[in-house]
Amino acid sequence: MHLGVALVISILIPGRALPEAKKTHPFKKKDGSLGIARHDLAPQVDYKSRVSNCMYRAMEGRPPLEGPLRLEVTFYRLRPKSAPKRVVFPATRPDLNNCVKLIEDAGNKLVWVDDGHIVTEIARKRFGETERVEVIVHAEEMTGELAFVGTEPTLAEIEEG
Repeated sequence: MHLGVALVISILIPGRALPEAKKTHPFKKKDGSLGIARHDLAPQVDYKSRVSNCMYRAMEGRPPLEGPLRLEVTFYRLRPKSAPKRVVFPATRPDLNNCVKLIEDAGNKLVWVDDGHIVTEIARKRFGETERVEVIVHAEEMTGELAFVGTEPTLAEIEEG
């Protein structure tokens, strides 16, 4: 009974990451009730298209992944020249979870069948020499009757196993 990693896909997305952002506005439905329409903003549409293109190339013709997936995403930002040396992380906007959401949505039907297959997620914002996003997708294969007995294994145990 162990958890083995069956496949790893690495994706590099050059440039500054954008967060998931939608414009909302109310509208009147045919039945007279009020609804809310949501539309992606133009910069997010362009960025999501760029992300999808990088993902498509990384898949090298493979079909989208199914089953349990582990997603690791690292967003690299340039360190502002005005930032004091004691500032070691880019703890500023955009919010990490909104950036991850755009990556998850862009990968639907390209890298994974649906982002609901992501069972483990590790996300980071870091300073780097160049602005970019590094995405690593692990297709995890569970073998045996139970994947976990007692406590969950650590990441090091999973990678060994």
